[in-house]
Order: sequence, then C-alpha cells, then structure tokens
Amino acid sequence: MKSDRNVWIRGADAVTEQGVVPGGLLLRGGVIAAVGSIEPPEDAEQIDARGLVALPGAVDSHVHFYMPTADGGRNADDFAAGSRCAVCGGTTSVVDFASPVEGGSWTDGVRNRRAEADGRVFCDYALHMEATGAFEQDVSRLAELRDAGVRVLKIYTTYGADRYPRKKLPRLFHEAARLGFTILAHCEDDGIIGAQKRRMLAQGRTEAALHAESRPAEAEVSAVRELIGLSERTGAELIVAHVSTGEAGLLVADARRRGLPVFAETCPHYLLLDDSLYAGAEPQRYIMTPPLRTKRDNERLWALLASGDIGMVSTDHCPFPLAQKLREPTCFGAVPGVGGCEQLVSLLFSEGYQKGRLTLPQLAARLSAEAARRYGLYPRKGTLSVGADADVTLVDPNAPRVLTAAHEHGNAGYSVWEGFPVGCTVRYVFLRGALAARDGEPVGEAKGRYLAARNEFRQV
Repeated sequence: MKSDRNVWIRGADAVTEQGVVPGGLLLRGGVIAAVGSIEPPEDAEQIDARGLVALPGAVDSHVHFYMPTADGGRNADDFAAGSRCAVCGGTTSVVDFASPVEGGSWTDGVRNRRAEADGRVFCDYALHMEATGAFEQDVSRLAELRDAGVRVLKIYTTYGADRYPRKKLPRLFHEAARLGFTILAHCEDDGIIGAQKRRMLAQGRTEAALHAESRPAEAEVSAVRELIGLSERTGAELIVAHVSTGEAGLLVADARRRGLPVFAETCPHYLLLDDSLYAGAEPQRYIMTPPLRTKRDNERLWALLASGDIGMVSTDHCPFPLAQKLREPTCFGAVPGVGGCEQLVSLLFSEGYQKGRLTLPQLAARLSAEAARRYGLYPRKGTLSVGADADVTLVDPNAPRVLTAAHEHGNAGYSVWEGFPVGCTVRYVFLRGALAARDGEPVGEAKGRYLAARNEFRQV
C-alpha cells in the first residue's frame, strides 16, 4: 500500500483533539485528506476498520537507540531494531539523542547521529542534543543547532562525566531562554546519590535488590526543585524527564499553576510497575534510573497524567541483553535501562483508556499531541487533522492479549512486561499514508525520515 494512493480507513472512530469522530479517515498523498463520514474516491484502497479506534501515531519523545556505553559498546537495539519495535507497536515518530563530539561543534554530533540512523529507521525520527560535562561545549555557539533542526538540550544532574556542571547551569538556562531552546532534564541530585552510595558501601549493602534505596526519591525531588527555580529565574522552558515520584510531579504541577514554562513526561514503567519487583529473584531485570517507586507513586502519577500536569508518556527505551544485566550482582554495578517502545500504545490504551483513567482525547494528547507540540513537530505530527502527516494507529479494543518478548522485535531477548495482560491489539500502523505494520509485524522496508524541529526562536 503506497503513500501516494488514496486510502479509505472505513468505519474507524478517529480520535481528534475535539473529540471522537466516527466514520473513518481518508489518506491521500501521505497526508490526512478527510476525517469522518465521507464519500470516498472510487480508486481508494479500503481498510475495513469498523470497531477499531484510530489514534494519531504515537510520538515517543525519549528513546535511546544504538546508545554508546561506558565500556565502548552499544545497547541492544540499533536504529533498525528499535524503530521496528516502535512502528510495530503503533509509534510512528521517535526522538533520540545526539551526543557531543570531542573538539567538535554542536552540529557535528547531530551529523554523526544522523549517519547512524538514516536509511535504517522504520519510523520517522527527530533528535535532541545532549549538553554534558564530558567535553567543553561553547554555549555561545548554541544557535548553530537551529539549522540542524534541533530545539532541545538534554542535561543530566548526575552520571559522572555526563553531568552538566552545576556552576554552569545558570548560563546554559539563560542562553536557552534567550534563544528559545528547551531544557530536558534527567533529575537526580548527584550529591544525595553520592552520599547514599558512600553510606551503603560502608555498610556492605550493595545487593541489586537495594536499587531503589540507592537512588532515593529525595534525589529526584531535590533536583526537580532546583531546576524549576532556574527556570523561574531565567524564563527557560524546562521539561522534567521520566518523572518517577508523585512528589516531583506535584512540584511540576505547582510550577505550572504559577505560570512557569515547566512540563513533564513519565514512562509506562513508572505508572504500572513498582519497587516490590526488586525483591524478586533477578532484580537486575528492573534496574533503570530513576528506579521504580511505590504503588502510591503510581497512583499519583496517573492523577497528574489525567490533569495534564504530566503531559507526555515516553518510554526511555534503552534495553540490554538479560545476560549483560545479570552479570553484575550489585545495585551500583548493574547496567541501567529497559525496553518499552513496542508496548507503549497498548499499555496506555489498556491501562489508561480501557480502565477509565484517561479519555480517548486525553490518551491521544499524552501519546502524541503534547510531545509533538513541545518538540516542534506539530501539526505535522501528533494529530489526526486535515493536512497532517497520515500517521495513523488502528487499535482493536476487543482483542485482549498477554505481552511477551517472544512476539516482539528488539534484541534484548526479554521484557519487563513479560506476562502483562492488555485489553487491546494494534492492528494497522500507517506512516505518512503507507502501511508500515500490521498485527504487530512490519510491512515493507525502512522508510523513516529525519524530522527537523520547527523552531520558533526569539530574535536575538
């Protein structure tokens, strides 16, 4: 099914920002030509979608494909495998990260990352740029990223050399505000984590089961509070990455009530899994940073998602083979990171919409529209509107199943969602009007494209 043909998705309930529109959609020339009950062209290819729900293709705005590791290796999923997972699960756009290059410009990192991705991706992709402490980066040349189509700077408040130096944060925030960049922040207070590690090592308490204790909730809350303060003082737009604690989410909600440009994302594992899993036989399976939190945190995050104070759900997809994760028995040595982009849509449709936590328009906003807006991809992406890219995910709400790694497309060989029941199945996925996946399997070759963010920079 080619993108230049007319495709009539007959009978689907289309989820738009105004509500649910019955009748279906017409796709033409790679874009959405009509929504609702229409008289289709005679030459239109028809998809019988009666009983299915049409969502805008998900925008997973936080993934790590082919990520370099400290030992010189890479994580499990390269761009081909990771994007294949994404599109088979209903995600049509992802946002990954470009890394600094020693002795190079900001845009050298973007060029390197695009060379690794182009021609290999099964969904469309954009890039954020990491700002780290590993190499000296000239903040005065930050505007170079405009022409590369990047509008977001990712910072870490922990992680050794990756941590952006604390004393340099005010200038980075000032420059970001001046030029219209957004700061996306991994928020864990390095001082709190370091002090906790020293205490636990002194006590001889290093088991992998203690992962949540080794990176306490207080560390996230402290870092979020500090960066909200920087946003308030400078006017820089801040997005808090992968919020794991209800208390951090409430800080974001308070900042938003005060009119600050502060936003947040969370992940399915922080909504649906909890720290009791670290008591199991192989706790390394569930080690990611920040760690899983309590059931109470799950509940608070769902409430913040429903209110819109947490506006996005991404996966932080960063899988490693189970053997590699199990190799190190301590909470300080086990490699952090889990997969998840193939399960994103099914988990949120099932646990969000079908269980009454989110309406369908709220679901579409959290999976698609808000990330597209925040990251300069809207209205091309993130919406079932006339003229938008024909990225459409058709979900069958009457086809429950059980998630298993055996039916997925990543290279890790295991899943934190093994055995998790969902009440739906992703039936069809269209990327720019072309069928990209059907019943969880890819259709055709890699046809993803790089997405340059439409930066609306202020004049300098």
